[in-house]
Amino acid sequence: MGDYREEFQRLLESTNIPSVGDRAKIEKDLDTFHKKVFHNTPERLFRYRKCDRYSIDSFQKGTIYVCNADRFSDKYDSRVFIDREKIVNYLKNGFQNAIHDLIKDIKEKNPNLIPERAAKICYLMECGLSEQEIADKIIKEQYPDFIKRIEEDMKKREFRFRGHEKTAKLGCFTESVQSKFMWDHYADGYKGFALEYNLKEFMYKSWRNPGPFEFKYVFPVIYADQMPDVTKDESNAYMREKCLNEEWMKSCAPLYYSIPLNAMHLYTPYLYKDKAEYSHEREWRMLYYDVNNKEDFALIPDMDCLKAIYYGPDISSEDKSKLREIAKAKGIAEYDVAFDIESRSYNLKLNKIMA
Repeated sequence: MGDYREEFQRLLESTNIPSVGDRAKIEKDLDTFHKKVFHNTPERLFRYRKCDRYSIDSFQKGTIYVCNADRFSDKYDSRVFIDREKIVNYLKNGFQNAIHDLIKDIKEKNPNLIPERAAKICYLMECGLSEQEIADKIIKEQYPDFIKRIEEDMKKREFRFRGHEKTAKLGCFTESVQSKFMWDHYADGYKGFALEYNLKEFMYKSWRNPGPFEFKYVFPVIYADQMPDVTKDESNAYMREKCLNEEWMKSCAPLYYSIPLNAMHLYTPYLYKDKAEYSHEREWRMLYYDVNNKEDFALIPDMDCLKAIYYGPDISSEDKSKLREIAKAKGIAEYDVAFDIESRSYNLKLNKIMA
């Protein structure tokens, strides 16, 4: 199978499935999107592990460890870009338009005009200020703190997908079990082990047996030169939250809740990584959503989709003995990973252990 990433990036970035509207159509479009990815998911994906008690215990219990992105050492992982200047200008223009509309209502003596809202503007009009001067003065006096707070809040939201609340928990897999970098970096300097999963089978079983309020997806990681820009959806999501929590903004709720978010916004933040640093990892990610789980990690059943274990070249005899006992009980294939000392090759060799 060729590299599906470029095709997936085009698919992800060109797909816009609105979060409001005809539920049946939304679900059908999401199903179509997921099936396109499912058909291109490799049947064999691997996970490198250290020989610590958590990894061994998870292996024994048949679980997959997933966690929030803030547990990852890369501080850019799952970070997004939000154009704060664009949002502030958008808000200022919105306030300007609202004030101009109010001035128009005053001039036309609109019977639905609320006197308290018009008093300040009427006074400024009597002082001889132009419409634009009135708008600038009111924004400067009444809204600067609100706009400044939004700027600060948006800066924090660039990192919010790394947090705990209402974010996905991630499991990381790769296409190769013979990557020297991965063995060194993620398997304790060749002293750990790797597990092989059939995640197509896992997804199929998960869809047939969904848990309450939980969702699992598997996507390829996109390697790019820049973080994803989520300005539009994040600003709309933020303003929805403000309408719920700010008393004076509740009248704006129907407007912001009528603006659909793109359903792809649930996935995008987790699927981009720095191309220069990570493209060699050829990573696929499991995204796990569970609205009831407030921890920063979870252990989910592997759905009996674990197929094999690979022992690192420098694994200790004690650790290997423990893992072999578990592997035999599970009836999965076992392999030794070894350095090729018989040739000039840089490749790692795989030697199947016969029962």
